[in-house]
Amino acid sequence: MFESNKITFTLKQVTPIIHFKGEKDTLRGTDLKPRFDKFLNLVIDEKEKKDLLLKKSKDNNEQIDAFDYKIKISKIGKNLNCNQYLKNRKIIGAYFGDLGKSSKDSDKPAYELSLYKNIDVEFIVNNDRLKAEIKKWFPKFMIFNTFGTRKNKGYGYFLPEKCNNKFLNITNLESIIKELSDKYCYKSKSYLGVYKIEFSEKKKNYNNKEFNHLNLIKDFHQILKSGMNFNKVYKKSIMLKQYKYSENSCNEKKAMKIILNSQGINIDVLLNKSGQSKKDFPKKLPQNVYYVRGMLGFSPFYEFRKIKNGKFSLKSDVGENIERFESPIQYIPIPNEKAVLLLVNYKKIEEFRTNREFNFTNNQNNKNKKYIFKVPTEDKYSIHNIFKENGVIDSKKDEYEDYFQYSVIKDIEEYPYGIGEKEDKNVK
Repeated sequence: MFESNKITFTLKQVTPIIHFKGEKDTLRGTDLKPRFDKFLNLVIDEKEKKDLLLKKSKDNNEQIDAFDYKIKISKIGKNLNCNQYLKNRKIIGAYFGDLGKSSKDSDKPAYELSLYKNIDVEFIVNNDRLKAEIKKWFPKFMIFNTFGTRKNKGYGYFLPEKCNNKFLNITNLESIIKELSDKYCYKSKSYLGVYKIEFSEKKKNYNNKEFNHLNLIKDFHQILKSGMNFNKVYKKSIMLKQYKYSENSCNEKKAMKIILNSQGINIDVLLNKSGQSKKDFPKKLPQNVYYVRGMLGFSPFYEFRKIKNGKFSLKSDVGENIERFESPIQYIPIPNEKAVLLLVNYKKIEEFRTNREFNFTNNQNNKNKKYIFKVPTEDKYSIHNIFKENGVIDSKKDEYEDYFQYSVIKDIEEYPYGIGEKEDKNVK
């Protein structure tokens, strides 16, 4: 193979990557290539791709969506000390299990952090035109993506530093990500919103926690979905408490409290935590109960840990049952800044909520009674209304300024695609 057929990118690792079963590994070609191929299919014009794609076989002219190149990945230097990302055998940030063991018969931890000073990604390409496209797009692809377990919570982030030993001039992540967000379109309109959270210096005195990108992501996401206590000061959930619901409706968390209370279970500790009065607390479910948190990441169960029999399991009876729905929010740490970018995929949210409802089952007294909670339509509960300018977060930002600052970098037009419509094959 001629040297001229090779392109080598040197990547700087920003956050550790987590791999399953205790494997101290870095980027994997089996993950990187299919995702980069998908990205190239998005950004390269349809007419320009003809001679760049692989064929199904030597005797068949039919092409596939994979591009004609190979990848080799090399780790540079030793796996760096990751103690700064560990506390009490737990990984900091939005990973909520301990390290554990990969199996009963193994002392290997179930998850292992890997952090290398640099990673080399070598492309072997025979087509000069494809080589030019890779040089143009691969750095932008890496800026736009994270890898490994919990990748959507900021883990496994790498930034390109060099191409063939020449330094790359990457100065403004925000502008590049804004540019790329326009490529994610349905019916010629972008469905990817770009937002930003910044660490508040006031937090040092408030929560005595030093800045770390992964902790900022974890805490913001928890405040967003469920609310959070900081030194006995409760920060209200943006989705559950700050969003205004229509009359005779409520979210799934309040509904689960009503159910437990109706079963004679003492929920005083839950009501006291949120400053509610038992006297004024509803005794029966309202007409409409909406399952809202699932739209930003589905969990198969919920549990009130301080309440006996406070666990609910979830199952969908409409459409395909799902065990997992990855959050449509991707967090991108900004190096050299105490800030993180949020990429919100609104199309993914709509795909989750289309004709969807869930059975919530509480096994109190082994009755296994089912309660049907619907995933609300856009007009009943708008995720976009949470993130947009003058939306829920923006209008309530004074309440959270001692923890984070929020801004809109590039918003979408309000639902530019047909809700529930089937996407055409050739539409990006």
